[in-house]
This record gives sequence, C-alpha cells and structure tokens, in this order.
Amino acid sequence: MRSLGLLTMILLLSACAQTVRVTPTLPAGSDGVTQGIETKVLIQVPPDAVQKHHVESGLVVLGLINDWKIDAHSNLPDAVGKLFEQHYDTVTLVKSHHNDCSDCSLIVRPRITEVDVSKVAMQSLVTLELSIHDARGKLITTLTSTGSSPFLSATRVGAGVAGYFIPFFGNMLGSKVVAGTVERAMDEALTDIGNQLAHEANSGQLARTWLPLDLARKQKYGQYEYTAERVARSHGCDMRTDGLRLTEKKYFKESYQAYCWGKPRFTINCEYGRCSADEKNSAFAATDN
Repeated sequence: MRSLGLLTMILLLSACAQTVRVTPTLPAGSDGVTQGIETKVLIQVPPDAVQKHHVESGLVVLGLINDWKIDAHSNLPDAVGKLFEQHYDTVTLVKSHHNDCSDCSLIVRPRITEVDVSKVAMQSLVTLELSIHDARGKLITTLTSTGSSPFLSATRVGAGVAGYFIPFFGNMLGSKVVAGTVERAMDEALTDIGNQLAHEANSGQLARTWLPLDLARKQKYGQYEYTAERVARSHGCDMRTDGLRLTEKKYFKESYQAYCWGKPRFTINCEYGRCSADEKNSAFAATDN
C-alpha cells in the first residue's frame, strides 16, 4: 500500500503544470559594427509582458503528456540590452511604458509575439519583435524575426533520455528539454535581430543623430546659438537632425555641447558673439563670428 501511495503521489506531482524559465544565449557581436555610438538607449519592459507566460498543453515530453508554462519574457530585456550595447555607448532598462529618461534618445520595446512547440517532435518556433521609437515615442522602425530549433533527438537530450518515462524524474528532465528547445529558437531569432540592428545602426533608419527628450523639446535658446550652429555646420553637422545643448551661460559667455552624427560630442565655446570649437580637440579648432 505504501508503494501504491508513493506512486500515486508521484503521478499527481507529474500532472501539475510546469513553469519553465527560458534563458537565451547572448549572440556574439556582428562584423563591421559601428561601436560606441554616443546615444543613450532606453529598453522599456512593459509590466504585463514581464508576467506573460506562453502555455503549451498536452506536450509529449519524455513519455509524459503535460502542460508547460513557458516564461520567455523575463530574460528577454537583458538579451536585447546586450545587443544594443554592441552599438551604443549607454543602454538602460526600465519596467515601464513611460519615458522618464530625459537624456535618452532611443526607446526600444521588446516582446515575444509567438511561442510554438511541436507536441511530439519538440521543435520550437519563437517570434521576437523590437519596436524602436525616438525620444518623443514616435515609431522609427520595427525589427522582427522568427527562430526555430531542431527536432528532438537523442543527440539533443542525451542517449537514453528521450525514452525516459518515469513520471517524477521525467518532469524535471522534461522541463530542461522544453527550456532547451525554446532557447535554441530564441537564440536564432536574437542572432538575426542582431544582424538587422547592425545594418540599421550603420546605414539604415537608425543611422543619424537621435536627440534626447530634453533637447528634442528645447524651448530656450542661447544668445549666441545661431553663431554656434554655424561652427557646428563647418564641422559637418547637419542641423536639421543634429543639435546643440546649452550647457553653461554666464554673462557674455556660453558653452554648447554638439550632438552630430558620426562624430564624438564636442564643445563650442562662445564669448561676446564669437564662437569656436573646443581647442582641446585639434580637429575642431575653427572659429566663427
């Protein structure tokens, strides 16, 4: 009777839905990437997406038919953040829909739109979506990719494991198999997203200066800002998309920080209407008045 009771308990435990947290492997950097772009990127994690689980019912794993709650969202923001760190100098994560980062220039909202696991072959399909917005929240572009994992085989889960059918241990091993197959699909999707991002950051829709919120909504201008803009243009800045930030104002002196695409940020100093780029950088030792 004791053996029968123990077996009954094991079967009941094995019938419970299993929550599986997926941890993707961060893809390596792409070739030909412009690294260290001086733009602060905000990764927004919607609170509802953090809690969202994809439920797969009736999966046949290691001889069991069970329900699996696949938590693929929890570790997604970190993985996406690492992708953007390959291109941009500053990346920060927040769990909010609101942009409370006044010095952030790009907003990224990652989400998983689909997780599908074959009930027998344990092949996974995972679709990722990254919507990228400017500091005001206007959509710039959306990157989408679907990754897939190989079919379940003894080489993937280990010799003899695919035929394992003991319920209690099967659940633990089954969780590992489910996590593994989804992770492989996520890795493939993230790698493709990374390649798309490399293109967009270098020569696509993101290849320009994106102004932070406090500069994009600028309402106050310096007395010598027009002259400072002339200096910035003389160094190749496009003032239709690039910008100046007034960082210091004292009597007849003003200092500006220039945000120009493809260039390090530099300072323009003005005094009595005469402006020049910071002479500490010989490349910007020009004057205008």
